[in-house]
Amino acid sequence: MYILKKSISLTTIFLLLSKFINAQSEHTFAITVPKDATVFVGEKDRSVDVLGVFLQTSYIPFVEKYAVYKVNDGENSIWYYNVTGTHNYRIKYPAGITQVGVFTPNANNIGAGTELVFTIEQLTAHNPKKLDRDVNSLNGRNVADVFININPQGHLILSPDATFQIINCRNWQAVDNDVNNYFIEPDFKYEVIKENGEPDNTVITVDDNGLITAIGEGTAIVLITYDAMVARHTTNVGNNGNAFFGAILPENTGVFVVTVGNTIDNNIDGRMFINRYWNDVDENEGVRIDAEHDVLYYEAENGSFDFTFTPTGVAEVYTAKPAISQNTLSFSGFDNDGVTANDDGSYTVSLYHGRNIIKLVSPSGNAIFQVISAKPVTYTVSNVTNPGENFLPGDEASIVFKTLYHPANKLSGIYNMSAGIQYTGEIVNLPLYLGPGQYAFASRAQEYKVTIPTDFRGNEFVLTNGVIRVTGFGSPFGAHRQITRQDGINLNFNADVRTVFSGSLPDIHLKMKDIVTTNNAVFSCETTNKTTLNVYPNPFVDHIVVETDRNDYATIYNILGQALIQTPVKTGKNHIETAVLPQGMYIVRVQTNYLIIYKH
Repeated sequence: MYILKKSISLTTIFLLLSKFINAQSEHTFAITVPKDATVFVGEKDRSVDVLGVFLQTSYIPFVEKYAVYKVNDGENSIWYYNVTGTHNYRIKYPAGITQVGVFTPNANNIGAGTELVFTIEQLTAHNPKKLDRDVNSLNGRNVADVFININPQGHLILSPDATFQIINCRNWQAVDNDVNNYFIEPDFKYEVIKENGEPDNTVITVDDNGLITAIGEGTAIVLITYDAMVARHTTNVGNNGNAFFGAILPENTGVFVVTVGNTIDNNIDGRMFINRYWNDVDENEGVRIDAEHDVLYYEAENGSFDFTFTPTGVAEVYTAKPAISQNTLSFSGFDNDGVTANDDGSYTVSLYHGRNIIKLVSPSGNAIFQVISAKPVTYTVSNVTNPGENFLPGDEASIVFKTLYHPANKLSGIYNMSAGIQYTGEIVNLPLYLGPGQYAFASRAQEYKVTIPTDFRGNEFVLTNGVIRVTGFGSPFGAHRQITRQDGINLNFNADVRTVFSGSLPDIHLKMKDIVTTNNAVFSCETTNKTTLNVYPNPFVDHIVVETDRNDYATIYNILGQALIQTPVKTGKNHIETAVLPQGMYIVRVQTNYLIIYKH
């Protein structure tokens, strides 16, 4: 039994009881959860006022609102809040999946719209490590990636005892809709490892909020992940306000290197350029590769991407290769396997699925690092003009990839651009907004079409210099690295139109029909059945001579594949009138022999 001391008066006891009773009546909202669950209620910053309208700044921590009291009720706890206006919540349960959402309490006491209830069944409905690789889910807004505020190299340099605040963004964000952009991030997790891949905290530490503290000189690698969550405030992704956002895909684990101390050689320059073809640069300059925005895609059957660069001030080159398991990406150290030193001073490194780390070491033993992302891709090729056939000049080809990703998926107040596939020779015109490559690139913008030039000659037509072209309103690439916890990002009402060529796509080889030309302007083609076809003169004006070694039909097609003239031919020379044909390119066919001719 608890006995009150005599020094506490009855008046004091009455006042304490009165305050407790009043506290229990002062609430506008209640959340009921299992006893072991925790509840966070937060509010967006409202410090920016434009013409009397509050602009809610993004990317700074939510202002936490504390419960006025909490009551245990059997197996549950009820958290009571006295709040008005729009707030968000985060419900966490041991070994369960985090639930997030937004609510606006009524002005009255407990009633409709002023109470939330979460059960153990809801909180354990999904494994928090569950992935979602279906790019069609969430209305095509399903990419489990992460952007972080380091630099294009993915190499952070700190002085001893310095601190650095990591800002990380889930990509796609769990936004309420595509216009309002009220997003809630998952719970991020940080792991620090040594260069050999073993856990280590002797160089830096990272707390649960992403604050890095330098401890001792040396090099460390930071891995950033997050678990799955259920977002109940989203209206743009279907799922009836119950949207499952999967855990980060292991190959997309955030990776960066931290060097503490004066161990950097300023004479080292990696010179890792990309997409010079698409950018107006001179012989000695180029566009530096970006650790996050540039993904180097390779044909899956090849197993890796061979990347060549010509550094300066470098004595040795090493790579740390990502190892991907069901839910994790890991490293086991740096080596020179897959590194080739070329005679011209360049190096070629093999890059594998995930985040690769390249280490460049100077003659003095100091090093700089570059993180590079590589991913496998598959694709199918089809002949749109003549389905199932090899290609002829003038045919349209369709290449459909599986799967490419937007290099700058929408981030609130930062990126809002369309993206499309681009190869040499066929410029892609992208809409500035509301295009299929803007909000659902991975599920809807995977096709590239090209028309083979009518004057092309060769056994195969090769698409080269493949990139992902980004166009639209937004901030410059890398703007997410300028976010701070103090200032965040406001709505960007003055976004410029940007055009960027990002990453690298594999060359595509289109096989042409077996058509051969000779120097005397007579076309000749021989097949396995020993049929020989000659057509002349070429170019022609009002007639052609078709010479064949068997009786059959000769058909003349235009470049669209339409048959314009068909006439029987006999063994030997056959005269065919062509005055009715306009100037242009034509194809003559006898059995399985195809020859190109031109009319002046």
